[in-house]
Amino acid sequence: TANQGGGLGVHDIASATLIDSTVSGNSTPADPRGGGDGAGIYAAGQNLDLANVTVSGNDAEGSGGGVAVFSGLFSFDSVTLTNNSADADGDDEGDGGGFFAAEEEQGVVQNSLIAGNTDVGGGEAPDCAGLVDSVGYNLIGVTDNSCGFGNTGDQTGTAASPLLAGIGPLGDNGGGT
Repeated sequence: TANQGGGLGVHDIASATLIDSTVSGNSTPADPRGGGDGAGIYAAGQNLDLANVTVSGNDAEGSGGGVAVFSGLFSFDSVTLTNNSADADGDDEGDGGGFFAAEEEQGVVQNSLIAGNTDVGGGEAPDCAGLVDSVGYNLIGVTDNSCGFGNTGDQTGTAASPLLAGIGPLGDNGGGT
């Protein structure tokens, strides 16, 4: 648990690369001074690069239950964001249960699954809030024409007809860790 970045916080001039990793079970509580964003990963640095990463089971009182990017460039390749929640206290102050990107930020997403997340307060952005550059072949549960997904191979759902992630909860399935 942390004010920002319960699992990982990338601040100021820092950059981070995560490969073959899981970020799970983190939270960011509400704070009157601000914060509560990016329960799994909070990025306000230079670069955030994720490859073959799962971000699941994180709860933010603010925006970005799974990942929140407030500054810097980001790149997601084969990333799974599911079972995360934004605005967990229900005050409608946060967006992007799975992923939140501040409007001016730049990043690319490819071969990724962002589905099965929740936006507790208003419910308008359960999976993604903000703008991304889709490189293609993403499955986004609920977009309602937000986030910029619509490239070759992208599959998107709406609030009325969401696409299901088709995956179970994280668990010990007998493999190595």
